[in-house]
Amino acid sequence: WLPEFIPALRAGRVAAGLCRQMPLPEGTDSINMPKIKTPTLVAPQTADNAPVASQDWEDEAVQANVKTLAGQSDVSIQLLEQSPYHLDQVIMEDLLADYNRLVGRQVIYAPGTSASSLNAGQIKGLYPFSQWSGNEVTWTSSNPYPTSFNQVMGAMASRIATNRFSVQDVHFLLHPRRWYWFGTTPDGLEGKAGRPLVAADGFGPYNAQALYVPGEEPAEGKVGRVPFGPHDIYVDANVPTNDNGSGVRSGTYDVAIANKWDDAWLFEGALRTRAMSEVLSGTLEIRFQCFNYIAFLQRYGQSLAGAMGTGFAAPTGSIDTSITF
Repeated sequence: WLPEFIPALRAGRVAAGLCRQMPLPEGTDSINMPKIKTPTLVAPQTADNAPVASQDWEDEAVQANVKTLAGQSDVSIQLLEQSPYHLDQVIMEDLLADYNRLVGRQVIYAPGTSASSLNAGQIKGLYPFSQWSGNEVTWTSSNPYPTSFNQVMGAMASRIATNRFSVQDVHFLLHPRRWYWFGTTPDGLEGKAGRPLVAADGFGPYNAQALYVPGEEPAEGKVGRVPFGPHDIYVDANVPTNDNGSGVRSGTYDVAIANKWDDAWLFEGALRTRAMSEVLSGTLEIRFQCFNYIAFLQRYGQSLAGAMGTGFAAPTGSIDTSITF
């Protein structure tokens, strides 16, 4: 037996890593930020001595409730003591990997259930986009072609620019199947011209819809950038592929997410791990456990744009439709 374990495969926490990382304050069950709901108003004076425009400002609160993420595994003490492997390390590393997977999924699509209760339910994630009153782009197509998808991303950035008035730190998050479909399709009608839509740096770009980022190709994370602004493309296998085309997880479509990520605030406490022998001492078992508290808020719904629709059906090859991504 080789002296190491093959780890379980899990998606990472790409979306969580894009967020602004904030320490979770101790002794609280919610994070609250005041927000101007009704702003003041300035307008031209219609005539000398005419009334000046007046509008009283009104505030509200944006709230992120603290939730608990936890996992545990029970192992017999005989297995721990008599095994030639460091099983305590293997088990704890596996728990931590699943914690990171869960944080990534929570940021993307947690439904915000039991929002007012501590230690129960889930945080409110980016999807469905209506949770934060985000911008929504619908791509309707029975035969989607990647050149149209480039315009979909442009429409998402346009919505953010129009409503948030800033596109700084706006980046795209895609499921891997959407990126590799986009990145391996040639240009031209039905792909006849044969030039790639995504060109590598140093070879053009000529007629490129996106630019490949040189370096080691990641399975997840930053894979490219679009040509219409300083916006990077990230892939994350946690992005849903079961949308119904309208922002509900009951179908077979994936979605695309664009966000001004410095407006997405992820609060994490100090991750805790422990091994407890007393609780299972009657059966000679050890319980390994990890847990943490997290909260998430999107400062502005206008910073978030989500694209969905029939154009996001499971992609196939643009020339050979027998290829499924």
